[in-house]
This record gives sequence, structure tokens and C-alpha cells, in this order.
Amino acid sequence: MKTKKIILILVGLIISLLFAGCTKFLNGSYYSKVDPDFKISKKSLIIVTTDKKDIDSKYYVSFVVSELKNNGFTNTYSYKNMNKPKVNNILFISVEEQYDSYSYSGADYGSVDSATTTKNKIFGVTGYSQKTGYINDHYFKINWYDLKSKQRIFYLMTSTHKKNCDNDKLYKFLIKEAISRVDFSKPKNYKFEVKMPENFTCE
Repeated sequence: MKTKKIILILVGLIISLLFAGCTKFLNGSYYSKVDPDFKISKKSLIIVTTDKKDIDSKYYVSFVVSELKNNGFTNTYSYKNMNKPKVNNILFISVEEQYDSYSYSGADYGSVDSATTTKNKIFGVTGYSQKTGYINDHYFKINWYDLKSKQRIFYLMTSTHKKNCDNDKLYKFLIKEAISRVDFSKPKNYKFEVKMPENFTCE
């Protein structure tokens, strides 16, 4: 009977771990700076570009242009249209992935004596030791410039600490959330949580 209970517990743990990967929510942070001396209009002619050597970010220029248009910035184009006359704003975008480590005290598991008898061994905590964990951060940033004055007039960054998720899906998530939350009225700094579609996976 005891062996059967142990098996049922282990099966339950395995099932819970499998379903833990089916996250229905993604969390992120929003941070922005605004120059109060400039008024940014959605009607402005906007060019989206990135550092020439940053091929990771360049991949998302078209997606950013599309999301800006979907959110009312209808006069927006990619760097391929830099020859357009009367450009008002240039947006330098970037995506970035960063790794960091941290230390914590965690449980060690193995065979231990049963609470009722020393003859039977069960799976349990054998002690505690110092362990190393890793944080995987993803960022999306916009540096928004006024072309006439050549000044940065708006800065925006969204980030997430989601682990074990496809980079492309996380970057597109951050881009969508960043652009849909754009607010030129004042600087902002807050965390957000988004319920994802039922068919969303991190693979």
C-alpha cells in the first residue's frame, strides 16, 4: 500500500510539472521617459530603423511598423523608405536577451527512512545546500527622435523574465504590449499581466 501511495504521489508531481509549462499568462514591465517640450502626433511621418549591425533587431522592423499602424500611427514606414520627404520622427528599435545568475538555498532529495520504520526507505528531503539559479530576461526598446531638432523625445522599454519560451514569441509579445501601451502624457513605470490565447505555447 505504501509503495502504491508513493507511486501515486510521484505521478501527481510529474503531471503538475507537465501542466506548469502551459502558462496562460505572461508578465512584463513597462518603462518610459517623455520630453515635455515636444508634442508627438500620431499623424507624423515616422521611419522605423535600427543599428546597421544589429541583425536581431532588424528582423523586427517590419513587425514594429505593422503594430504602429494598427495602433493609429498610420504614416509609419521602415528604414527602406528613408528617402520619403518631410520625415518627422525616426524610431531606433532594439531587442535584447540577457542572462544573470543568483544563489539560493535549496532542498536535496534522495532515499530517507520512513516515519514509521527504518526498514522502509522513501523519497524525501535529505538536506539543504547552496544552489545557483539563472534569470533569462528579454527586452524591447524604442528611442524616439525628432528629426528636426535631432533630440530624443521619447524612450520606451518593455521587458519580461519568462523562462523556457521561444525568443521570437517573447519579442513579439513585448513589441505588441509596448506599442499598445504608448502614452506620451507622462513617464510611466509599471508591471502588467496578459492572459494569452488558449492555443498559445512557448515552443
